[in-house]
Amino acid sequence: STGQTDAPLAEDGTPMVDDAESILEQFMGAGIPMSRLKWHYRSAHESLINFSNVSFYDSDLYTFPSVETGTAAGGLVFEHVDGVYEGKGMNTKEAQRVADAVVSFAKDQLARRELGEPVQSLGVGTFNLRQQLAIQDELERRRREDPSIEPFFDRAGAEPFFVKNLENIQGDERDAIYISVTYARGADGKLRLNFGPLNGQNGWRRLNVLVTRARRQMRVFSSMRGDEIPAATTGSDGPRLLREFLLYAERGRLESVTARAAADTESPFERDVLRELSQRGFTVIPQVGVAGYRIDLGVQDDASPGRFLCGIECDGVSYHSSETARDRDRLRQQVLEARGWRIHRIWSTDWFKDRAGQIDRLMKLIEEDRVRAREEADAERTAREEAAVRARAEEERRKAEEATLVTAGPGAPYVRPAAAPYHLTPGEGRYASSDLVTTPLGQLAEAVKTVVDTESPIHRADLVARILGMWGTRAGSRIQAVIGDACAAAEKGGLVERRGDFFWSPGQASVPVRSRTGTRIPGDRIAPEEYRAAVLAILAQGHAFGPAQLVSEVRSLLGYSRTGADLDDAITAAIAALLRDGEVGEASTGIRLRG
Repeated sequence: STGQTDAPLAEDGTPMVDDAESILEQFMGAGIPMSRLKWHYRSAHESLINFSNVSFYDSDLYTFPSVETGTAAGGLVFEHVDGVYEGKGMNTKEAQRVADAVVSFAKDQLARRELGEPVQSLGVGTFNLRQQLAIQDELERRRREDPSIEPFFDRAGAEPFFVKNLENIQGDERDAIYISVTYARGADGKLRLNFGPLNGQNGWRRLNVLVTRARRQMRVFSSMRGDEIPAATTGSDGPRLLREFLLYAERGRLESVTARAAADTESPFERDVLRELSQRGFTVIPQVGVAGYRIDLGVQDDASPGRFLCGIECDGVSYHSSETARDRDRLRQQVLEARGWRIHRIWSTDWFKDRAGQIDRLMKLIEEDRVRAREEADAERTAREEAAVRARAEEERRKAEEATLVTAGPGAPYVRPAAAPYHLTPGEGRYASSDLVTTPLGQLAEAVKTVVDTESPIHRADLVARILGMWGTRAGSRIQAVIGDACAAAEKGGLVERRGDFFWSPGQASVPVRSRTGTRIPGDRIAPEEYRAAVLAILAQGHAFGPAQLVSEVRSLLGYSRTGADLDDAITAAIAALLRDGEVGEASTGIRLRG
């Protein structure tokens, strides 16, 4: 096999492979009875699922109403970007804007973590591989410029940050999803209706997967508006549905949903409660929700537009239409409360028996909700103000620290310093005709000195390997003991110095930075002092590096092309030691040499 494929290539260079028939489609084609699971729990805001519910599920899903009617912190948000499609799946301006938004999100979540508040996860979805890579590159640049955001990108978290494309994002979900549409008019002002995988026969399925990954918030970054795509697109459904999705994201409504949303109360009892609350100055919305389950009455928070203070449920038509008490009470109450709702229930029998008493009870509950909402808002505002003060103090500390750091001249390019080649001790097999065990201890001690003088500092395991090579023998317990005695004799005689697991030439103060290319010496056999020297050599030119980039530079300088846990851990430990000892400092732009 040549490894080539006959599949046609998309504009971004990736192969376009026809979709295989799904297992679900095979079962449906076989005529097996099907029952759809209608209750939708993932999306905390109805706007996150409305489009798919209407466009792909025939409005058959039951969703729960949102306590907020749409804010930057929740639901679906559209942002138009002044970007240009450059061809081959690339939109640089859009990639830069998405990266900026990710950094802003990261800083906000790190501030919340510092305050002990729950943090949210984030993922980015793109329409093709090239834009995915472009966003990753932009983020790498920003992470190098601002190491303080690095904890947000820790892969060890329960839901780590990702950037994926619509070909491999299925199965992933995050609290927030940012989408980069990528496609737009080119520099010539023309819009080409080539939307990559969306133009395929099952492009609609990929779009559905992409736009249903968010639990709390979805931000759509697009350099084109939905009405720029002709309404009468031909071929697959993908382009037409992309047009409808962009229009929905920007306008916040679907025509088929809007008509249903303008609902009225379901019973005279509900109208009675609504009238009483309205007369007392409350703004009350009947039948809050879009699809499936609705809250009978929603009391809006006038101090926080776009948010409900509480919901009121009456034992009216919708209550009695539930098939089970479990659905009617416990489960739905839990789901609504998890979405931030405070729910109060009024029974019609109590209302008609003691109307005044029920009104008083309801007014007290709503007032408690109002007070609680104000307290929560005040606490959140205070916490954010305190976080802002701490952030400013940290920035001032970093600026003061930067003044003590060595900085390269304006525009000075970074050139990786040269490492000396690692010289292995010559003379392998020199004493192959002799028996190492019967060799005089003094001769063995001199051999130890020869190796150390050539390769100092050298790890004990490598020193033993060189001695074995000189005598052309293999290690055994007896031979290991003899070499151990020779090392001890050399140390006692002042021929070498031992520092931990490493042997040094006597009185050696500095250590050369050496490239291990071609030596097969593992990273855990390099002295900590040499790691530190490598870090200092790289920083000596005055450039700043993020932690990950600095580790990579040290690795390359020492002659290692591949990463390894032991190697990277040792480099990280050396950087930490230099920071602790004050030889290098961490500024807003990264780690620098301290002057």
